[in-house]
Amino acid sequence: MRIFALWCDSTPISKNRQAAIDLLRTVPGVPLELVTESNLSNYILPDHPLHEGYPYLTGIHRSDYLRWYLMHHYGGGYADIKNPTGSWVEAFKEMDDPEVWMNGYPIPVTSHIGCSESRVYGSKILGNGSLICRPGTPYTTEWGIELHKRMDALLPSLRTSRRSIVRDCLEYGGDYPVPWSHLLGSITHSIQPKYFDHFRYTVPPCSFSTDIYW
Repeated sequence: MRIFALWCDSTPISKNRQAAIDLLRTVPGVPLELVTESNLSNYILPDHPLHEGYPYLTGIHRSDYLRWYLMHHYGGGYADIKNPTGSWVEAFKEMDDPEVWMNGYPIPVTSHIGCSESRVYGSKILGNGSLICRPGTPYTTEWGIELHKRMDALLPSLRTSRRSIVRDCLEYGGDYPVPWSHLLGSITHSIQPKYFDHFRYTVPPCSFSTDIYW
């Protein structure tokens, strides 16, 4: 058992984020592995390199991409760097059943992140902030296929983008071509309905307090 957390930004980790990391090392009751740009090479498999467009992504979108990479190739837990709200030990036990492919928390029905499925299916859609995945399932495979289709389409624009902050994208009048949820929520939420029978909902969600961002 282990939980991955990702810090793919070039800026230093803030005091609040570091405090969240410290809590993630204790509260869930499962070992934490913090993956950063400095140790990322330890996790890249020789036969499965990162997409050519990865270096052009913002830190947030790098994290979105690596979330799939780690969950598909390694499996285990993933947690946003936010304050945890409880133990993950029992949630990991759910994965003893080979028919369970993913365990997480139900996304709030009012969430705007992702796509219309999160409103149509409500609490059946799993959020992306705290989750446990079985590696190499049809779910993570389909997730990866769609992710790479989108990365392929974005590559020419990524190469010429100034890549500053994630909100400096086309939808906000900038030239960075990747919308906020394009590489994660709008993929995972759209493909999840066909896999509901393989999901569980017992991972404690992370805290969504905005204070953690500072």
